[in-house]
Amino acid sequence: MKYEFGDYEKSEIIEDYITVVGIEQIILVHYLGGNSEMIPNTLANEISIRKRMIEQAIERSKCDRSKELQNAIIMDIIGSSIDASGIMMVQPKDLDTFSKVVATMFIGVFSVLLAGHAKRIHNSIEEIKDIEKYDIYLAIRELLTEYRDNQKLSDREKKLDIKNIDRYSLKEVKKLQKTLKKCDAFKES
Repeated sequence: MKYEFGDYEKSEIIEDYITVVGIEQIILVHYLGGNSEMIPNTLANEISIRKRMIEQAIERSKCDRSKELQNAIIMDIIGSSIDASGIMMVQPKDLDTFSKVVATMFIGVFSVLLAGHAKRIHNSIEEIKDIEKYDIYLAIRELLTEYRDNQKLSDREKKLDIKNIDRYSLKEVKKLQKTLKKCDAFKES
């Protein structure tokens, strides 16, 4: 999980985990806040982590920040338009040297603001895609478990799990969803 949600602190949201094999086998849990935790690598611990990640995904799905993010995108587009208008209006044409310097500084400020709006728009779009990807995963995870051995699924598709979902694109998860629905429809007929 790459984004915070609800009343959770970043240090409580599991970003991912890896199993480390060495003298002692451990599970290294990475949290969204940048902190990590090492716990013994047992089946019970791994099941507990996966369960917690699923619960967090379900909780995030309930928060549904999509509307909030869409509104933020609209506000950033409006802000970008205003910034672009400011750049257009402050063109150093027939001005004295001091006025040209001031006009150029304003263009620089508006350009920085425009870049900030573009970055926030990009981040909001990526978070909306991430929310949709997790929602699809939550909807298909039981089918995925049922059809994991189906030959219509690629090796990569068979490996999709809450542990590694952030390594998959929304497009890949949507494709898997279609494939699983076809498998399920074929089974029922």
